[in-house]
Amino acid sequence: MKRITKRVLLLIVAAAVAAGGCLGYLLWRGEHADTHSVIIDIGVSERFTQKERRAAAKVALGELKGYRGCTIQAIYYDEAYSIRQAASYIDQPQYSIYGLDPENIIVLRSDFHVSAEAGDTGFEPNTDAIGWDWYLIRDGKDQPWKEYSHGWG
Repeated sequence: MKRITKRVLLLIVAAAVAAGGCLGYLLWRGEHADTHSVIIDIGVSERFTQKERRAAAKVALGELKGYRGCTIQAIYYDEAYSIRQAASYIDQPQYSIYGLDPENIIVLRSDFHVSAEAGDTGFEPNTDAIGWDWYLIRDGKDQPWKEYSHGWG
């Protein structure tokens, strides 16, 4: 009887190791975007500090990591573009109800390559997505940025 119990235990352990290995492989095999060579250009700003722009870029990069099968090329901040996009965003009736303050919304842009394997992401495979916008908001000057919206400007 003890021999059967050991065999069953050994099979259970082997199955658990195999399942863990399969799960690890699925997580490792490219379920996230390639961010190894991303260029982050936070530009210059009279509106936001370097620390605020870096924090915003970090949030956008974190969101982009979920773009499976994509190679993230750049995240960048352009003050004039950000101010223009934020103003038009704030003025839209569906967003004005939230009372967004211009000092608490920042717009970053990103560029990335969509691989052939990323066909189920909604992007055209084997293309470059240029100027994908990230609308980030915060509750106040010392609060963290959070993604509010994204898409083509």
